[in-house]
Amino acid sequence: MALLATKSNEDARSSGAGAPARGPAPSPVHRPQAGRVPVFNGAGAGRATLRIRDYGPGVPEEALPRIFDAFYRVETDRDRASGGAGLGLSIARRAVELHKGTIRARNAGPGLGEGIDFPG
Repeated sequence: MALLATKSNEDARSSGAGAPARGPAPSPVHRPQAGRVPVFNGAGAGRATLRIRDYGPGVPEEALPRIFDAFYRVETDRDRASGGAGLGLSIARRAVELHKGTIRARNAGPGLGEGIDFPG
């Protein structure tokens, strides 16, 4: 499994590693109040890649293999009041697989890093 990018937006611009993407503001549960969730994209070796990193608490190692399962929620996050039904990552995995891609996650200490690769 490839390591995920953890560069800042400035590092990405100066290294030519890809353009940072911007989207809707992420939940404050997964980032510091004034922080950012870096997203990088790039292409090479016949693949298009997308790397996302948050700075939340991460996921227990034993839960990582299941976080893409429908309705799965990490034990410490099973209260519906905290938001979500455990479908987001399952939907993301299905969308990526329908495009012949792969998606994976790893703890980035702190936070979680996800990598998505698509055939070029």
